Amino acid sequence: MHRSDPKRILVLMSDTGGGHRAAAEAIRAAALQRYGDELAFTLVDVFREYTPFPFRYAPEIYPAWVNHAAWLWGLSYRLTDHPAISRRIADGFLPTGGPTCAICCTNTRQMWWCRSMPC
Repeated sequence: MHRSDPKRILVLMSDTGGGHRAAAEAIRAAALQRYGDELAFTLVDVFREYTPFPFRYAPEIYPAWVNHAAWLWGLSYRLTDHPAISRRIADGFLPTGGPTCAICCTNTRQMWWCRSMPC
């Protein structure tokens, strides 16, 4: 049974390493194989597309952070590792009226909006 309008799935990932894109693409491939045209996927680098400076440069900054300034990465992680804080940082950056649900292929505790858009 196919719906006339596919369910729109927003997949949030980050090209910061750690296989986030690979996980997102594998989820999309498996879901499309099973459900076909019932689903329409959009893969988005959440930092590049939905966050302000300096977070939008996370894909470029991340390797230097973890290899040469792990303490700075750890500090930024701890400072944003709370739903209320990450909500304030990202407020207004998630698109409205688009996806039916969101799947996060990155730190879901910091990406609080994924819990507000269950699939």
